[in-house]
Amino acid sequence: RLSKQNIAAEKDLLEAEANYRTAKFSVSRLRQKLTNFGLNEREVAEVELEQDTSARLVIHAPFDGTLVERGAVRGEAVEMGQALFTIADLSTNWLTLSIPSDHIGQVRVGQTVAAQFPELPGTTIRGRITWLDTSIDSRSRMMRARAVVTDDAHLIKSGLFGDALITAGEARPAAFVPKNAVQRHEGNDFVFVREEPDLFALRRVALGNSRDGNVEVLLGLNSNDSVVTGGSFIVMSEFLKSRLGAGCVDD
Repeated sequence: RLSKQNIAAEKDLLEAEANYRTAKFSVSRLRQKLTNFGLNEREVAEVELEQDTSARLVIHAPFDGTLVERGAVRGEAVEMGQALFTIADLSTNWLTLSIPSDHIGQVRVGQTVAAQFPELPGTTIRGRITWLDTSIDSRSRMMRARAVVTDDAHLIKSGLFGDALITAGEARPAAFVPKNAVQRHEGNDFVFVREEPDLFALRRVALGNSRDGNVEVLLGLNSNDSVVTGGSFIVMSEFLKSRLGAGCVDD
């Protein structure tokens, strides 16, 4: 009989220990739920101390922001996991950019962006590129990019369309010449530079971006050079025929 009593006592002890572990785990889960609701350690301790079993619970926002969406009204029954409110920090926003395919090689994560919108005249919103898409849209031939911009005044609204200027590198003086001033020969680009009223030199150049019928000259020209724009094709043809201007070619 004594042996049976010892076995029964040990069984009761094991059951009590199992119940204790289960209760401790349940308390830990409830504490975590309260923490997820935004309660701090002091407020969780007050709930434990007061043993308040009412359905009233104060929920704190996890950060300062603006209420942008309401998913419930007072007195409405809600289910577990249902979103009641949506809060956003409107001081920081995402801009979705569309980059033409012929410029994607110049765009990098970290570059600065300055955006302007017709609805916000005189206002420039600035930020940096944080993400570039890995593909180009087959119809628009555009690549998507995302920039994070600062808007402390909360001026930007969802759905606005505007223009963005991306700083692709250090600012430098740009020289542009008409596209028809550039002649191509043996895989290189050349322009004719006037050295004297009736003397022209063939100058090899390195080209950059094109804009409004003009092309940027990166290397090969000085700021005071006078470039032949009209009739450069005829001049090039005469040069190739005679080869007399070979001594004027600047490599």
